[in-house]
Amino acid sequence: MVYRKIKYKIIGYSCLCVLFLFSCKKEAKEPIQITMHAILAHNNQAVQGIKWHISESKGGGIGSNQEVTDWELNGETDANGISVIEFYPLKNKKYYYDISFDYSSMDVPGGEYSVVHGPTSFARLIRENSNDYEIRILPKMDVQVHYKNVNCYDANDDFRYKVANVDESIYHNFNSQPWSDPQVLEGCVDYPNGGGQRLAGHYVYVWEATRNGIIETGIDTFYVSPDGNNLIEMFW
Repeated sequence: MVYRKIKYKIIGYSCLCVLFLFSCKKEAKEPIQITMHAILAHNNQAVQGIKWHISESKGGGIGSNQEVTDWELNGETDANGISVIEFYPLKNKKYYYDISFDYSSMDVPGGEYSVVHGPTSFARLIRENSNDYEIRILPKMDVQVHYKNVNCYDANDDFRYKVANVDESIYHNFNSQPWSDPQVLEGCVDYPNGGGQRLAGHYVYVWEATRNGIIETGIDTFYVSPDGNNLIEMFW
């Protein structure tokens, strides 16, 4: 009788271990879904070739060590700048899933760029929730800017402005932005300030010109792109 009791205990313990291991590796009922859409923000052109890598790790919570497993997924955005991914994570919520992004091989004019919206390198995926990434990219380029008072009255004229690339900052608030220093553009100024590296896009100037004590205001938009115009002529 003693022998049988021990035998049953060993068999029962072994079954529990197998069930425990099986439950740890069981997949969840709901998949993790990811949608990516990448564009050049200044012209809405799709960006192909953004590589992504999804990894799995155990732990990784607050105050715990993270152990990366050998499970992984890889891919890249297609010719439409899109990637749609779906996979079933392990049911055990001690397993986490992270996605990383590699922009080094994507097709961008000029090569240099800035990710103005979306993840730049890494994000943690959320279970039972949408993981949507709208990625907006702007190429860097050389932009020439020329300021000129074409309707000069006298040396007391002045000009001030606020400027923003609205493709970089979609919801830009000009009301909270300070004015430029009007003393820089006084009188009958003709100031080509040379080139400099800026982002492609639509530059909006909100401006105020004073001539003979009369204030004139206006808004002008200039579009610059690596495959087109690189000159901003702010004339008033």
